[in-house]
Amino acid sequence: MNSTANSEFKPMQSVLDAAEFAGMVVRSRVISRTYCEIGEGPQSYAEANRRGLDSEINFLTHAASQLFESVVSRLRARNRLSSIHRLPDELLAATFNYVAESDFYAGAPVYRGLLLISAVSSDWRRIALHCPVLWSRISPHTPLSITGLFLERSAAVELDIRYDTTGDTQLDYQHLEMCSHHVNRWKSLRINGVEISAIEEATRVPALRLEALHIRSSTGATDRGQSLGGIFGGIAPSLSHVVLEAVYIPLDSFIYHNLTTLVIRNVTFRRAFAIQAFLDILVASPRLNKLGLHHLAFTMKPPLSSPSDRPIPLSHLRVLEISEYEEAWCNLYILSHVTAPPSLCLIVHSSVFKGQRLDTMVPATLDLFSHIHCLQFAMEGAAGAQSTLRVRGFGSDRTPLLVLTLEGSSQYQGVLSAFADGYTMPHLCVVELESLSDDSTIPLTGRFLARHNHITDLAFHKCPASAVNLLTVSPGRFLCPQLARLLVSSCPVTPFGLLGAIGSRTSGGAASVVPIQTLYISPPFAAASRGKAELEQRMNVAYV
Repeated sequence: MNSTANSEFKPMQSVLDAAEFAGMVVRSRVISRTYCEIGEGPQSYAEANRRGLDSEINFLTHAASQLFESVVSRLRARNRLSSIHRLPDELLAATFNYVAESDFYAGAPVYRGLLLISAVSSDWRRIALHCPVLWSRISPHTPLSITGLFLERSAAVELDIRYDTTGDTQLDYQHLEMCSHHVNRWKSLRINGVEISAIEEATRVPALRLEALHIRSSTGATDRGQSLGGIFGGIAPSLSHVVLEAVYIPLDSFIYHNLTTLVIRNVTFRRAFAIQAFLDILVASPRLNKLGLHHLAFTMKPPLSSPSDRPIPLSHLRVLEISEYEEAWCNLYILSHVTAPPSLCLIVHSSVFKGQRLDTMVPATLDLFSHIHCLQFAMEGAAGAQSTLRVRGFGSDRTPLLVLTLEGSSQYQGVLSAFADGYTMPHLCVVELESLSDDSTIPLTGRFLARHNHITDLAFHKCPASAVNLLTVSPGRFLCPQLARLLVSSCPVTPFGLLGAIGSRTSGGAASVVPIQTLYISPPFAAASRGKAELEQRMNVAYV
């Protein structure tokens, strides 16, 4: 037994030793008293012996009781000091925090979890009350009285406030007014659907510790309507994350300075030179990491001799999201002024893309195109009708650089024409084409493949046979000269047809053509398919 175990059992051993010594003393007393009383005769001896034994039995019973209590108390002390019976308050607080956030009770408000936990036992209540961070989140739909309780128990820690409208403007105002007394503790503020006037009343004083602001209104906003021009009295030095949905804050506000995240959605700008003012807010936040421009409309176009034709360096920008349903000139104008790193991920969603070239919305000046190694095209829906084209571009390490979701009609023509003639992608080596069901897109696909001679991997999925036939080598056409791997999946082709299309790229083909290393086929050809044996003999075929 090690020294730690010995030290734990020493107190117990001392108790047992004391009990054994007490027993020896008792036995010696009984013996000595019995011998002293022998000379008094049989009757007196028996009576004396009974009285002595009764006395010693009572003494032993009392000693045993004390011994038991001592042993139990020491066992309890050891249990309380062990890691199982005495978890750190921080760990228990994290457990409480998790339970309070979990949907333990279907349909029950989230705030009830923490209140129930703190009512389980005095120990748990003590821990909950001594961990004010547990009470620092003001959840949506928290009753007014409970909001006050959370504000009180959160002491001086920073607050994360999330508030959804109750539908009652007066009640919304009371909630926000109660929280506004602690504005110096706000760390994040998220308000959804509350009247602008109520928000304005609750945000008149400086928010010195506020880091994140997210305000969402239920209606659209314009620069000629209600605004939050006086928000936080012009002072919120720690603010770095701003999301405004259908909420207008003047573009010259301090709120746009030194941000790392800026997302603006559903705002119409009708004032003259608004687009130049928007560029100014990008200049005021050179460390932007994420920029979101969703459904913005600028009714006034800038003059041809605009003084804002200067590049805006955003060297920290990693994500740029654009959503549009009207003319794309404003997004093109903004992006044309932005200088972003090649690691930028551009995410574009358009619900009105109707055949226009992609470079009328996304300028070719963005450096990300020169770092794309893989392009994926996937069409959903019938070509020429209302459909969706999804385009994804990846870097050499499979990092997403381009994500396009284009709804409308004739998107493939507009996108491929830009990739075939506009964007320069010197490192493009992997191309995947899916669901090109319209034969009218095949010539444009050929133009695209002809421009990029470094393609080593090519995939056709649910494409017509005419798409695969683009790889046929002829005196007037030789696409993808470095092609090493080809995937043909769910395409209406036969082994004999593949031999006709890519026979010159097999081991028995033209001597001047580099043969395809591996042909991947899905689903596998039937065993009796015409040309299957010859195809497998002339090249490495893998069925997947």
